[in-house]
Amino acid sequence: MENYSTPNLKDCYPLEVEYCGSCGLPCDLCIYFENYDSCLEWLKKKHPDRYQKLLAESLKNLQLRTTPSNINLKISEDNQYVGLSEKSDKNGKCNTWISGLSNFGVDVKNASECIAEIFHCVSSVEGEEVVVQGARKKELYNLLAEKWEIDPFDMEDLDELHPL
Repeated sequence: MENYSTPNLKDCYPLEVEYCGSCGLPCDLCIYFENYDSCLEWLKKKHPDRYQKLLAESLKNLQLRTTPSNINLKISEDNQYVGLSEKSDKNGKCNTWISGLSNFGVDVKNASECIAEIFHCVSSVEGEEVVVQGARKKELYNLLAEKWEIDPFDMEDLDELHPL
């Protein structure tokens, strides 16, 4: 008869759980909080290593859906990225917002005009962001990579970070 050893509970307990200073939930559950942006800001200030890990996981999940699996995950060293998100306006029409183009030396006004010409739609500049009429996130990933040579690893789906 074999001898089975029981695990030592002193090695497992007490559990150490990190709680968010913004919402009060465990840090792993912050994504379900309605003010997730404030949780991200708190995490960025208090735990930059966990913040980087969270961004890397989000980017990895995005890349697994959009690129071949044999490409290694690479994150921009200076944490600059192009963010893409889809938002509805007051009339319920969907618009695609592009932020961070200026981080890669792209003239925002020129990009807006070029996107409008390529997609035959309305495109405008609001601050440092380009607003494109319609849900065009997938097409914009390809366009940004081809036209302005922005690495797909430097593009981030901001809707994936905010699931609610």
